[in-house]
Amino acid sequence: LRGKPIIIVQTLAETACAIAVSYAAKRLGIKTGTLVREARQICRDVIPVKAHHALYTAYHQRIMEAIDTCIPVEKVLSIDEVACRLMGRETQIPVARDLALKIKRTLREKVGACLTCSIGLAPNVFLGKVASDIQKPDGLIVITKSNMPDVMLGLKLQDIYGIGPRMEQRLNHAGIYDVAGLWQASSDHMRRIWGGIHGVLFYQMLHGADIQPPESGQSRSLGHQHVLEPEFRTR
Repeated sequence: LRGKPIIIVQTLAETACAIAVSYAAKRLGIKTGTLVREARQICRDVIPVKAHHALYTAYHQRIMEAIDTCIPVEKVLSIDEVACRLMGRETQIPVARDLALKIKRTLREKVGACLTCSIGLAPNVFLGKVASDIQKPDGLIVITKSNMPDVMLGLKLQDIYGIGPRMEQRLNHAGIYDVAGLWQASSDHMRRIWGGIHGVLFYQMLHGADIQPPESGQSRSLGHQHVLEPEFRTR
């Protein structure tokens, strides 16, 4: 299946939707949430694969153990995202880059030869997440206070962690249409847009303050869900 347009579904049915999409499928325009029948209209060769959550959890544990041989995992953000804190010499950019490359090698050696990972080095977890999304599937991006905001200017607003379609609409309504405008907005302006302290926290994290993103209350981890097979569904 490697390199082919794959969509992961909870059940093998035309009415099922993709809960994950391979890079080959993404390049064709298939997204998470696309129904199987819609995906086939985009690419007739798309391959639905039923989810194997126990397998994903086992790989998650192997990945955690591999990273831990290089650096302690400070926080597990989801089944495929973790945050690690650099200390002492590790905060020097050349040393940090070497450590990131070591993590990549260790994952290939201990988990899978074709397993890729994107690593973001940044002043805080928020910007680390942004950096890791800039260059996928196997990137290594460094964000420092000296290269901000230039390194982020090529991103769209929704590429910034925490900004979804609705928040982008609110930002547009407030006169912010790109990352440059987001960077230039004041803390007070952010507070008004977000409607409270979350806007101030977003401003601080965007500008490099070492604070944790607030919990949104929405789980972004692998959910424990079951989808009824079509024959068991009623109106």
